[in-house]
Amino acid sequence: MDKFVNEIQYPASMNATYIRSIIKQLSAFASPDARFNVEDLERIEELIDYNNLDIDGVSLRLTPTCEEILLKCQWLGTTVNCSSVFTIEITRVGYCCTFNGRSLKRELKDKRMHDVQTNKEAYYVKDVGFTHSLKVAVHQRHDLSDIDLVYKWLALRPGQNYVDITVNGTPISPGLETWFSYSTRTMQASEEILTLRSDLRGCSLTDQPLKYFPTYHKTYCLMECEMERTLKNCHCLKLAHPRLPGIPVCRARNLICSRDATVSYAIDECDCRATCNVEQEISKISSFELNQHSPTLDSFYDGLDLERVSVVRVFLPNHVERVYQRKSYFTTFNLFSQLGGVFNLFFGCSMLSLLELALLAWRAVRSYR
Repeated sequence: MDKFVNEIQYPASMNATYIRSIIKQLSAFASPDARFNVEDLERIEELIDYNNLDIDGVSLRLTPTCEEILLKCQWLGTTVNCSSVFTIEITRVGYCCTFNGRSLKRELKDKRMHDVQTNKEAYYVKDVGFTHSLKVAVHQRHDLSDIDLVYKWLALRPGQNYVDITVNGTPISPGLETWFSYSTRTMQASEEILTLRSDLRGCSLTDQPLKYFPTYHKTYCLMECEMERTLKNCHCLKLAHPRLPGIPVCRARNLICSRDATVSYAIDECDCRATCNVEQEISKISSFELNQHSPTLDSFYDGLDLERVSVVRVFLPNHVERVYQRKSYFTTFNLFSQLGGVFNLFFGCSMLSLLELALLAWRAVRSYR
């Protein structure tokens, strides 16, 4: 932050001391939890405009990079460069270092909307167990004057999902190693459900694209609903929203309006159906204290100040996958069965009787000819 404050150009009405005292409020554009003063944010906007910069670029510059946050990374037992497997992306809760995910905001910027092809740089796991894992050492002693949250946390989602809708996950503490045993539970629609009309299914298929997202998921639908609500009420979009041509980012005066337009993912505020085929995450978490004076056989820990880092390991425990199937509660066969019972009760006849009457009528017509 000091480097930015010292290098930027100031109009006559501002100075570095004043900007240093209010610059932390800039995080209010990216994080819904940050407190701010509208007048202070307007002064920051004035400074940004004076230097021909934008809020997104300045916020990203003041946020610690993934190279600074992630000290060491190991993938499937091999040490890798963290910057080669992690990218920093903006989400609903601010900037995050993401692994094996997609960003709609970035894809729209690259003019690849509705590109449903899998990322060529996607990562897959063939073997299971903690030795075939993603292992990361997280720096936990960054200067809190930076535009950053005062704690670190981990959110797990199925691979190649859009990170735009990421929400808070599990906090990770310094001096601890935390193991995340990750598995999924799949909800799958039966064939009879897939043949129903969308209004009868009660859920939407993943291959039904939304207005902006190339695939369907209820959380994607809620994100688009939030975008439409923000655009209607505030005439702008949040910094975390995918950028649309001709639509400005909400300025300081619209920030409260944009927060009021936020859609809760826990409450059905929009007409967004459940996803017919969806993976649900199941994580079992265990942690233990790191001891600086206990020798280890793993060279991954060499050179780390174990009191000032968190070590995170994510792995698949086994090849078992739970699959649950959605079935129709009331099928066409059930309909004819019920109609037969109704006719028998009220008319003293059954479906078989109606068929016999139809057969007699058909024979009568033929004999008349």
